[in-house]
Amino acid sequence: MEESQGPRRKTVSRYNPKTEQGTHVFDIARYSLLKGLGAGKCIRSATFAVGGYEWCIHFKPDGDIGEDNKYYVAVFLDLASKNAAEVRALFNIKLVDPATGKQCKPLKMMPE
Repeated sequence: MEESQGPRRKTVSRYNPKTEQGTHVFDIARYSLLKGLGAGKCIRSATFAVGGYEWCIHFKPDGDIGEDNKYYVAVFLDLASKNAAEVRALFNIKLVDPATGKQCKPLKMMPE
């Protein structure tokens, strides 16, 4: 005869990392004057804080070096905090045409 075992116990654990959310609007006045700045050359937003870290946006109106930049711009989110440990960020960048208020469709997204 088999010995009866007690009821099975189920345990569950969960790790829920701390997350922060924020929004930053980087308004570029007279954008057409920036075309021709040169591949790889950028303008930067002011720094802004999210999650206790400083960030800024790098915008390259003529794309990055080595790209077929005739049709592309490059946009990067930069961790500006000097004392930052390892940080992960999920972000969404939207380019909006101020004349129409409509979002421009991205032609390609590349990780940095």
